[in-house]
Amino acid sequence: MENKNQQGLRDLLKQISVELSNTPLTSSSRLIIVMSLAIGRRMKLSDLMKVTGCGKGSIENHILKLEEGGFIKTEKVSFFKSPRVYAELTDKGRNFYENYLELIGKFLRDAEGGKDKER
Repeated sequence: MENKNQQGLRDLLKQISVELSNTPLTSSSRLIIVMSLAIGRRMKLSDLMKVTGCGKGSIENHILKLEEGGFIKTEKVSFFKSPRVYAELTDKGRNFYENYLELIGKFLRDAEGGKDKER
């Protein structure tokens, strides 16, 4: 039989799942991009490639989907005849990130609280 804490954790997981599935963030690489931009504020695509392990074509595809979803914005800057593309979170992207962290934090606190009760 399931206790209230287990039901609460299951409900939180469902909430997290819904949060992710209703966005372009169904890809772990896109989630890592958003998390990186939340920490780094503004990053070059080449740096995001290093963080995610994605190739140029993949990172451009992920960036496009996040931009189309309104989570990030990009800016192309000329640098000695070779353009550099920078990405940063929009307000929507930052709000998503903060909400996601809040849900994950609540899940972890509740999960730890449940472990303490079992001891």
